Amino acid sequence: SGLFLDEANQILYITNEDSHSVTQWVIGDYENRNIYAGIPSRPGNTSAQLFYPQGVTMDQYGNLYVADVSNSRIQMFCPDAVFG
Repeated sequence: SGLFLDEANQILYITNEDSHSVTQWVIGDYENRNIYAGIPSRPGNTSAQLFYPQGVTMDQYGNLYVADVSNSRIQMFCPDAVFG
């Protein structure tokens, strides 16, 4: 339900509510997409999990912010980090 386009790097971030994750898709690349945040189909409240993420945005430093609705939090993921 949430989308963010990192125009500089041509990467689209998509929140997947039902799979409890954020997918990273490189524009123009038809390879498999990468899961950027969360563990697909494993909702939870640890720093590596999301529970119905809806919104997503990125700051000037490349930190990704995810509105993790059912956990009532904003989860920040630094570039190349596994945990929020």
